[in-house]
Amino acid sequence: RAPAGDPLEAAVLQARYSDLAVIGQPVHKGPDAAFSAGLANAVVMDSGRPVLMIPYIGAAKTLGERILIAWKDSRESARAVADALPFLKDAKAVLAIAVSPRGDESVQEYVSDKAVEGFLRRHDVDATVNRMVAPDIASGEFLLSRAADFGADLIVMGTHGMRGMQFITGSRALRVITSSSVPFVVVQERLIKESGYHNIVVPLDLHKESRQKLTIVAEMAGTFGSKVHLITPKENDEFLHRQLLNHNKCAEQYRSERGIEHVATIAEEDSGDF
Repeated sequence: RAPAGDPLEAAVLQARYSDLAVIGQPVHKGPDAAFSAGLANAVVMDSGRPVLMIPYIGAAKTLGERILIAWKDSRESARAVADALPFLKDAKAVLAIAVSPRGDESVQEYVSDKAVEGFLRRHDVDATVNRMVAPDIASGEFLLSRAADFGADLIVMGTHGMRGMQFITGSRALRVITSSSVPFVVVQERLIKESGYHNIVVPLDLHKESRQKLTIVAEMAGTFGSKVHLITPKENDEFLHRQLLNHNKCAEQYRSERGIEHVATIAEEDSGDF
């Protein structure tokens, strides 16, 4: 299919009414980097469906024969396990890894580990939870290392996605997903206040990702009737200053076309401290 209109909105709409969305991992360089990151971000965050992300280097010969679950006692992890059941039931081996920054296991952690094991057994999935110790800041790299040791050809993970203005390349969990050489089934559990967001602050600089921000913010602002506060760095360099002015002009036109209330501010800091 090739629906008319904004490609990101079309991708989200198609994914929302599917059982599973399959997308490519965002590329990190090249002319398509910003678009691929925006596409992945939109589908993961806004479709409400599980997303199978295939590494940009390509998938292995098998998919879903040996599955690693990134487990923690949270809503997003529980939903990810439930959404991945079709894969888990057909797997030859399933291992759940719970990474903890400390060595001792709390009663709640023990209970939750046993509970998810029981849930999986009720669905004919033989799996155990292995709780391992790793510093929180290195938990993602630790997970990928364990996946390699296990020979995983699929990883299942839930993520809270966006808190404030975190995007797919900003959240720690999602940075791991977008750099993995193993396919991921990722399920996003987004917590939004009932009243939505009245004011959204958007730092805008000269990076390619700024266009991605505008697309996402426009959708959020349109949904909640939010006011967008655009902040750009002060640039003393004349060339950079002109580029920022052009960026601001394009951003203003983009928001105006969509009827979004907005205000632009130039910060006191330059881009080096932004």
